[in-house]
Amino acid sequence: MPPSASPAGGDQTRAAEAERELQEFSYIVSHDLAASSRHVAEFSRLLLGELGEGLTDRQQALADRIRSATEKSRLMMEELLAFSRVQQKALEVVRQDAAPALRLAMLQLAIGEASGIEVSVEPLGEVCADTKLLGMALHHLLDNAIKFRRPEIAPRIAVHVADDEEFWRLRITDNGPGVEPAYREKAFRMFHRLNGEDTYPGVGAGLTICRRIARRHGGEAAFLDCADGACVELALPHAPRFQ
Repeated sequence: MPPSASPAGGDQTRAAEAERELQEFSYIVSHDLAASSRHVAEFSRLLLGELGEGLTDRQQALADRIRSATEKSRLMMEELLAFSRVQQKALEVVRQDAAPALRLAMLQLAIGEASGIEVSVEPLGEVCADTKLLGMALHHLLDNAIKFRRPEIAPRIAVHVADDEEFWRLRITDNGPGVEPAYREKAFRMFHRLNGEDTYPGVGAGLTICRRIARRHGGEAAFLDCADGACVELALPHAPRFQ
């Protein structure tokens, strides 16, 4: 009989198999599923073009449903790909000032005086992280703070760091509707929405991606209690703990 594999060898084999499956998943999403979604959108557009403007109200409503569903499918596939890339990316962890990554995320989201969003940022200090993934996590956290707002109140966001001996803890607080404690873990599930689809934009993947980034660094992302609105903490270890 052949000798049994060592535990270390078995772990490496399982890791290689998981990596291969994840790569296959990414290919299927980016090529096969995306192509099907594009075909539905394009053939629907051609069909509506041939029908012209003589659609009944019901036919127009159905056409709008098709457009909405295909757009949602496209967004969901983009987020699935983003999640798989976060998992596959080889980490390039460096010690860096976190402020440039936050400024870039704010620029991407057009957060400034003209946006009407009030943002206060305290010194962030240095963090041990992959630069690209840190920027992605900050982008999603800020995007969530902007999207989940009370319609009658101007958005207000506060960013600060609460360091301890083990973790760099970035906290982003907003003055939105907040999340009840019983639903906080559900908010981190992929595509799990706590509100109706028409209430807030997005497909419900940002927090999932943010937590995956934190855990790949050996850290965590979670809601914290706060007096008003919501507070999400991104905790990254001072010493690398890659996953």
